[in-house]
Amino acid sequence: MKTLNKTILLSACAAALAGAAPSSAAPAAAPAPVPGSKVKWVRSIPFALAKEAAEAALACAEKGGSHTSVGVMDISGHFKVLYTPDDATLVGWDVLIKKMNAALLRQKETSAERALTKPPARAETDTLSNVMERIAPGMALISPGGLPLFAGDDFVGVIGVAGATTPGDLDTVCAQAGADKIKDRLK
Repeated sequence: MKTLNKTILLSACAAALAGAAPSSAAPAAAPAPVPGSKVKWVRSIPFALAKEAAEAALACAEKGGSHTSVGVMDISGHFKVLYTPDDATLVGWDVLIKKMNAALLRQKETSAERALTKPPARAETDTLSNVMERIAPGMALISPGGLPLFAGDDFVGVIGVAGATTPGDLDTVCAQAGADKIKDRLK
């Protein structure tokens, strides 16, 4: 009898933790769409447009005298395109992924987000500290060069550029060049 009570108690606890009532009834199915109603489908950037945007960003960086890493992600955080050309900086692709994650998570341009953060005084002359202050541990980096991509009001992906070695914000300029190349065809 004690074993049966323990089994019932454990079953009830497991069901409570799982958010279900301790019964043998099957969970209710999700309601079916009403015929004639519009279903909102999640959209993503097509591969052909992602490739074209990334190639335009690469061309911009080369014209600006830098060899940068360039990528385009869909809204799930999966790469559609990732380019790391010859002579790109060794950390460019890693920084690129973190910039793109920041743009993906916030659905905002990382340059604008970066402007909202003020580094501590000691970091203004210490490049490593300046970068590290803006990293969400191993995942996102609020640094210029990540842009969200929209098709109308629908968020469809992000483009990122990282590793520019020339003065100025070439990462953002080139990410914008890539986004501009396809913006009229994102529908």
